[in-house]
Order: sequence, then structure tokens, then C-alpha cells
Amino acid sequence: MITDYKVVYGHDIWILEAKVKELLADGWQPFNELQISTPVMDNVITPFYTQVMVKTDG
Repeated sequence: MITDYKVVYGHDIWILEAKVKELLADGWQPFNELQISTPVMDNVITPFYTQVMVKTDG
């Protein structure tokens, strides 16, 4: 059973990776797949990454 839920996000994949690794070390687990969107800001494609992390009671 999921006991806690957190959304980790950002434009820099390396910073997101570091955040996810930190959460993994603290007992969090990825939930579903990494989501990548590519919004256009000021005529520039700017990737935006989102990973849901959860804690479970087991």
C-alpha cells in the first residue's frame, strides 16, 4: 500500500537524476515511468522531466 507520494520534476535531467537517487536512498521507489514533455518557450524546445516517487508500507 502506498503511504506517501512525491513528484520530482525539472528541466535538467542530471539534477532530476540526483534527486531521484537521493530519494531512493531514503526508501522511496519510482512509480510508473519517467515522463518527458517538450514545451516550447521563447521559440526554444525546453525538455521538462517528471518522475513520481512513492513510499510503501512494506
